[in-house]
Amino acid sequence: MRLGRLQIRLLPRDAGRAPGEPHAARLAFRCNVCGQTQEQPVAALERERPSCAGCGSNVRFRSLVAALSERLFGRSVAAVDFPQRKDLAGIGMTDWSGYRDILGLKFDYRSTYLHKPPRLDILAPAEADLGAHDFLLSSDVFEHVLAPVQRAFDNAWRLLKPGGVFVMTVPYCVGAPTREHFGEMTSFAIEDGPEGRVLRAAYADGGTRNFSDLVFHGGDGTTLEMRVFGLADLIGHFERAGFDDIRVHDAPDYDHGILHHGAPCVPISARRP
Repeated sequence: MRLGRLQIRLLPRDAGRAPGEPHAARLAFRCNVCGQTQEQPVAALERERPSCAGCGSNVRFRSLVAALSERLFGRSVAAVDFPQRKDLAGIGMTDWSGYRDILGLKFDYRSTYLHKPPRLDILAPAEADLGAHDFLLSSDVFEHVLAPVQRAFDNAWRLLKPGGVFVMTVPYCVGAPTREHFGEMTSFAIEDGPEGRVLRAAYADGGTRNFSDLVFHGGDGTTLEMRVFGLADLIGHFERAGFDDIRVHDAPDYDHGILHHGAPCVPISARRP
């Protein structure tokens, strides 16, 4: 099996392909999280759909690991093949366990949460965490942070050592501005109403407002979608925080099963000077 090779499988009609239906393209690749070599349908290589037979990683997780590898080692290497570098301190935000556990073996790495230990509130990080990390990982977290979201980017910069890198994924749109759903709330509560869940928001001027048609990502509470970023605005947040060498990791990595079709929303990384 040659890695990174697109193959066309001629499916027999009794396998479900109707006359005139396109043949199924498949990609041979090695998962860059767990290291398992496999072949998967290209159609299965979606951002959120698990597509590794070994660890269940999806394109989002594999592309995050690839971006981190490129930043740390200058090339895309599978996480299981990372050298052990306990001199490198990393911190993650609500990590997926598949790469969290491997990074914990390879680096001085701490995976954190908002509401349970080990804690990290990106809007109010602990003093001991500032300037202490060689890299920060955040996968689909910043769309859930209270506005103004610039504070989160500023604190990401503050968490890093000089030369440290921030690697993140977040849903975004290309060619459109950021859509803030609720504005700059000072507090909010989510309640069950007769027609579904309702967000009751409070604002600094003493005003309140109710919102329905809420969007949650994979759960309730802190997974509430606060915004949909625009890519240009997203880059602007990095720049205003003081980051440089900002990269949008949009190139496919066929060897590791990373294709960006459908909603791209690829990783973005940046360096603290």
